[in-house]
Amino acid sequence: MPTVESEATRTPVRITTEIEVPDSGLLIALTGPNGANLKPLERAFDVGVGLRGNTIRLVGTPPSVALAERALSELLELVRRGSHLGAREVERSIETLRKHPDIKLTEMLDDVLQVGTGKRGVSPKG
Repeated sequence: MPTVESEATRTPVRITTEIEVPDSGLLIALTGPNGANLKPLERAFDVGVGLRGNTIRLVGTPPSVALAERALSELLELVRRGSHLGAREVERSIETLRKHPDIKLTEMLDDVLQVGTGKRGVSPKG
């Protein structure tokens, strides 16, 4: 539930939202070692990202927090499906979401392309 943190009308409105990830294994896979996967989110969306226990806190302007929250939820779904995330994968996912806001990362990565007469399909790395 977002909360407003602005006191003056000249100060941009900043909100805080929290995302709880009850499964510690998923949280570690999502955030990376020492929260390394959260740093690209901070830079890309100009938000503050904090991690305490099983809760990820996002602080920033409403549009920035909304984008970061969407990116985190999409990345969490990828982790649930067994994808490995590193900082590079997080950066590429952020870039994809910015260029194609209507796409879902899980749908994009679920696509399999048959090439030639081989028996194995080719799927995008994520």
